Amino acid sequence: MSDHFKNIIDLFELPGSEGELIPAETQGKEGRTAEESRTFGQERMAAGDYQAAVEHFQKAIQQGSAESVAELGAAYEAGDFIPQAYVQYRKALQSQANGDVAIGVAALMKREGRWKDSIAELQAAIEKEPYNAFLHFRLAETLREARYPKAALAAVQGAIANQADDAFYHFWAAELALELKRFEESLGAIHAALELSQDDPYYLAIAGAASWGCGREEEARAFIKQAVRDSEGDAAYIGVARQLGVPGFDGVSVGEYDSSRANRLLRPLGLEIPD
Repeated sequence: MSDHFKNIIDLFELPGSEGELIPAETQGKEGRTAEESRTFGQERMAAGDYQAAVEHFQKAIQQGSAESVAELGAAYEAGDFIPQAYVQYRKALQSQANGDVAIGVAALMKREGRWKDSIAELQAAIEKEPYNAFLHFRLAETLREARYPKAALAAVQGAIANQADDAFYHFWAAELALELKRFEESLGAIHAALELSQDDPYYLAIAGAASWGCGREEEARAFIKQAVRDSEGDAAYIGVARQLGVPGFDGVSVGEYDSSRANRLLRPLGLEIPD
């Protein structure tokens, strides 16, 4: 399953969002009711049969399913029917004014390189749903991809404010703050993430890099050493450990791919594993 399609089924909570396999039992069937047509459309989406999903959702709409207006847009987008997807998402926004649909419209604009329009779409949706943490995150993500990292870091605070118990939002802010060399801010955010999710080695590695940037060298080495241990010897973290002077890793090979991953953490610190 592609990441692009997974994002769509997660967004609309379609079958398959937890990774289960959907049998092809609905192939060739027609729904007798709006709900049955909608279910068949969701199952064909999860099976990757986008054309059939479009047909089922179209029938569901004819049978009176308001929910399928947005789902038809998602089916069009998954099948790369971009003009149809855009029109359908617009129809869904007119009937529902739903934040998730606004995300779909913004994603299409982004695919077309319309960054300002995509950002404006998300900002307008946030004005209508200020407590929707995921909308704030999508805005932050789009700003980051559009190369407005400082604005992205400010935007993700809206996601954190509305869903402070989600470790991912804190982590995302910490990673971006590290890239911007805002080490104290990064360290504060990653500490919040670690309080919520202590078993992620990458969180520990970011904590190590941020600590080093703050001048807390022994604390940094302790975090990186724990990241190596918890990841069962991930070579990227070993590469970071070497550069930070953590003893005991001299005999371990670090290849080009792992060096590249390590350098994402090291470059904000003015360090780098040489080619």
